[in-house]
Amino acid sequence: MSNPAPSAALLIPFLLGCMALPAEGASFDCAKATSWIELAICEDPALGRLDERMAAAYRDAREA
Repeated sequence: MSNPAPSAALLIPFLLGCMALPAEGASFDCAKATSWIELAICEDPALGRLDERMAAAYRDAREA
């Protein structure tokens, strides 16, 4: 049985890349979180802020 979690070698650079963008909180409703990554984001305020920063960067890129 394989582990569904990505390796730290992939996740850590992604999260570090998000740190330069300003924002607060998760980009989705934590009351509806079901996946392991959504639950992790909702349980950790720092991850929630990083998630919101990534969502803002994605939104800005799509608008450009």
